[in-house]
Amino acid sequence: MSQGWIKLHRQVRDHWLWQVPERLRAWIDLIFMANYEDREEEASGEIFTVPRGALLTRLRDLGERWGRSKHWVSKFLDLLSQSGLITVQSSKTGTIIKINDVIEYKKTRQRVQRGRVVRKGRRSIPLNIRRLVLKRDGYRCRYCGIKVIKPHLDHILPVSRGGKNTMANLVTTCARCNLTKHARTPEEAGMALLETR
Repeated sequence: MSQGWIKLHRQVRDHWLWQVPERLRAWIDLIFMANYEDREEEASGEIFTVPRGALLTRLRDLGERWGRSKHWVSKFLDLLSQSGLITVQSSKTGTIIKINDVIEYKKTRQRVQRGRVVRKGRRSIPLNIRRLVLKRDGYRCRYCGIKVIKPHLDHILPVSRGGKNTMANLVTTCARCNLTKHARTPEEAGMALLETR
């Protein structure tokens, strides 16, 4: 399965995986190992249908592949699972790891203005509004509640749908939640907006 490619967004640098190169390498390796289409695989004399975006493996095999202990692999998969990046299903024959669709990629319509690329519909958020939103939200993500070191601001009603740069339409988010929600409303993304503290 060495064919094809994946897209990697620049905002991956804001993710906790970026801080430890071994973890980032293992995460990208899992993405590469995942099936690009549904496949039937055999393990211990049984046939399993492994869906697109998933892989059938064993913790020991991953440990050998990454040069890590089975304990390290187990803890790493737990971290990924807690972050919502994967879903793990264990059985006697092996472990099915499903890569969750946490990042949605969409082509951005662009135009060139005086020699530079400008994203259509994007306007910078005024600094005073940005500061007021961050202060109101206490530098916490309004979707998952974590304290954010490098905060993002999200438009509840996306700019592409007429959302404005107002206090009522802006919330503080972490990079993961901002990428997950993308250009959708919280309801469309299945994300609840937490109250401010």
